[in-house]
Amino acid sequence: MAKDQPRQLTVRPQAQHEAIQGARKRQETEAFKAQYTPRAGVESTLSQGVRRFDLRCSRYIGLARTQLQEVYTAYMSEPDTGQQRMQKLNNRR
Repeated sequence: MAKDQPRQLTVRPQAQHEAIQGARKRQETEAFKAQYTPRAGVESTLSQGVRRFDLRCSRYIGLARTQLQEVYTAYMSEPDTGQQRMQKLNNRR
């Protein structure tokens, strides 16, 4: 982008700049990291669901089938047990 257009410098009001700097310092503390850890785990799980199971879109039209897809996706997204269960189901056939 810098090749096509000149860079832009954003100068914020002093109060806003100080608030941003304070937030950045707080993010480096151990207390913040400990508080943020659970959220990072949830974000990771959601990201994996979107990538592996296409959670953003339903394959089906209609509430009943969409809910069934949600239940199946939750069942299969359990780390170890979902894949083991699927193998057992396939072995029964």
